[in-house]
Order: sequence, then structure tokens, then C-alpha cells
Amino acid sequence: MTAVKFRKRGAAAYLAHMDVQRAIMRTLNRAGIKTEFSKGFNPHMQLYLSAPIPLGVESGAEYFCAYTTPTDAGEFLEKYNRVCVSGLEAVKAAAVEKNPNFAAVADCAVYEFTCKCGRSAEFARAATDALERCRAERKLIAVKIKNGIAAEADVFDRIIDIRVTEGKLTAVLTAANGALRPEVFAAAFFAGTKYASGTNAYKTGMCHMDGGRIADIDVLFFDE
Repeated sequence: MTAVKFRKRGAAAYLAHMDVQRAIMRTLNRAGIKTEFSKGFNPHMQLYLSAPIPLGVESGAEYFCAYTTPTDAGEFLEKYNRVCVSGLEAVKAAAVEKNPNFAAVADCAVYEFTCKCGRSAEFARAATDALERCRAERKLIAVKIKNGIAAEADVFDRIIDIRVTEGKLTAVLTAANGALRPEVFAAAFFAGTKYASGTNAYKTGMCHMDGGRIADIDVLFFDE
């Protein structure tokens, strides 16, 4: 069994979750990487992805696990990336004994927010002001739309960590049940400013909460 970390960038960021799954299956077939299939009337490749990322958001930290024949990690990456869809390149691979169940284990995601206009110093000041206000009030009211109906909700408890460094805002947000989407967070965090809709979000990592501690998925499964 092989665990894989891959990117989702460029035009591939606009592929829906099921399209990404199909693209990975086709890539494994084209690469000649032998995989196992389920039993029964309609067998399908045993492939398991991490939780879906919002459409259009780029990521350097997506994951999948496939039941494959034993393959060297370097050989797997070389075969896979030679024929993969542009923007869905694999960056790490590791042999694992059982399915890591990334969708369940990765319960928070790390996002890096930058200014669309490129004014990093001004953006950093706005982010610092918003961070101080958020910490002082201990609440963050976001507008969420469900079934076409907009409703306000306090999402402060869905923020694991926030910091501002080098003109960028980094936020660790819940990614499991009650996941906080990056665009919803940004709109609420920068409410009343031009950055409410003027930020780019990039997913840099996924983590697991263990007794109040944040453990990087790469450390757990890729020996880093």
C-alpha cells in the first residue's frame, strides 16, 4: 500500500473532487502501477483521498492512498509524475501497512493568505489589526450560506491558530466535521476592509490534533 502527497495547482485547482479521483486512477493505470480492486459485481480501484478542498483553491498538501504492489517511493514518483495531469504532481510517497484514512486523520488544514494586489506590508498591517481584534473579542462572525439561505455564525472555535509573518497570514482551520472554508474565514476575518474579498488562499499543510497538540501529517506518515 502506498501513501502519496500531491499538489493541486493551476487549472487543476478547478477540478472537482470526483474528477481528481478519476484523474489519479487513470494516472496509475497509465504509469503501469499495479493496484488492487474491490470484489463483487462492480469492482473499483481501492483508492482513498483526503477530504475535498474548496474548488479553485490551490494546494501543496493533498493526499491519497492506494492499494498497490510493493514499489520503491522514488520509482513510484518517477512513474506517476511522468504521465500525471498537469497540476496534480505527486511530491512524496511512502509504503504504509494500512490505509491511513487521511479524510478522518487530517482534522485541520493550514492555509497561507496573501494580498491579491501584492502590497504585502499594507496587508500585514491589516492582518495584524484584525488578529488583535479577533483575540480581544474572542469571536469571529462569518456569513455562511446553506441551501441558498445566508446565516451568521461564530466560527472562532474553528480556528486552531493564526499568525502574521513576512507579509502573509497563516491560519490553521478545522477541516473535519464543521470545516471552516478559507474564503469564509477570510471574509469574516477581514470584514469591512478591501481584503475581505481581496486575498489569495493557498493550502500548505494538513495536521492532526492529538491531545491539544498539532501533528503534521507529513511527520506522521512520511517520516519527516
